[in-house]
Amino acid sequence: MNILEIFTTIVQIDSESGNEEKISVFIQNFLAQRNIEFSQEKEFQIIAKIPAKNKNISEIKKLMFCAHMDTVSPGKNIEIIIDKNGKITSSGNTILGADNKASLANMLLLIDKISKNEIENHHQLEFVFTTKEEIDEPAVYKLNIESLQSELGFIFDKANEENINTVVSVASSISDFTVELKGKGAHASTPERAINALEMLISFVSELKLGNCYPNSTLNIGVINGGEATNTVPSVIHLAGDFRSESPEYMKKIEEDLRRAQMKVLSAKKFKDANIDINIIIYCKGYTHNVNSPAFKNLEKIYSQLGYDGIKVLKTQSGSDASCFMNHRLNVIETFCLNDGCFEVHTVKEWTTIENLEKLQEIMQKIVKYW
Repeated sequence: MNILEIFTTIVQIDSESGNEEKISVFIQNFLAQRNIEFSQEKEFQIIAKIPAKNKNISEIKKLMFCAHMDTVSPGKNIEIIIDKNGKITSSGNTILGADNKASLANMLLLIDKISKNEIENHHQLEFVFTTKEEIDEPAVYKLNIESLQSELGFIFDKANEENINTVVSVASSISDFTVELKGKGAHASTPERAINALEMLISFVSELKLGNCYPNSTLNIGVINGGEATNTVPSVIHLAGDFRSESPEYMKKIEEDLRRAQMKVLSAKKFKDANIDINIIIYCKGYTHNVNSPAFKNLEKIYSQLGYDGIKVLKTQSGSDASCFMNHRLNVIETFCLNDGCFEVHTVKEWTTIENLEKLQEIMQKIVKYW
């Protein structure tokens, strides 16, 4: 069994967010066949545990690897194409699903090698397989995280970076929001009888700074829905979006900006009988690693021993399951979000390479044996 065989197998198991049962069952069978202890968690999630083999290891560490089983759309009936240079893509009609199945496949290969005693010495290991990471309510928050014993975690889920030795040092907080602008409908021939929800929308958005609203902070409206017919004045319009920032202060300011825009619109005389409801949902809290910590320095050492020029640190406004483990109120696990060797993710042009898949396996094996 090699990494390409496992990767192509799981990529062809459809697992768009919210439809992960098939791949979860596949992984559970994979673990059972190798006599690996595991528990099925809520939302088809899985926690697997492997005790340490401590020959020649002076101090046993407790380490976690995590990957999400779901993909974005379009992710059904994926056809894999591998060119003569080892570049792996889909046919162009779907995503490839390398996000996050490149990491997922490497975790399974690592488990397979350990079960066959091909890796003689390793630390105590926990493997976490999550679902719904790609949508607004990631299932990782429903895991029985208190059952995990790990001190450190590794998630290979940072894409689109040229250097495989990249790690996220600062991740932004992300909040989603919905807005309902409710006016009063009327026939298009009698607009004076209406409270036009579209006019409310225009006024609301004009009070906001979209895009890069504050330093290292963004505000975006991604969904707009409304109207009933071409010959009616729209009575209700719904918006949905998100805002992100490294700074808790700016996260608070953006929320205040949304509330201020709400009050400004409703204070206008023509909208006095209208209503605006805003709902804000925390997607994930940000985190900052101490790049001078022993764990960070050890990670740098691991990559250096593999021939890389240490590690490259970066800030990101993208979310990952790492935020949950870094901010859990009962069981904080210092978790690194690392490069997964994938590019153009969330598009039908997504790609990775056989070489990058093999590099991830090399890095994972180095961590479990020599951390």
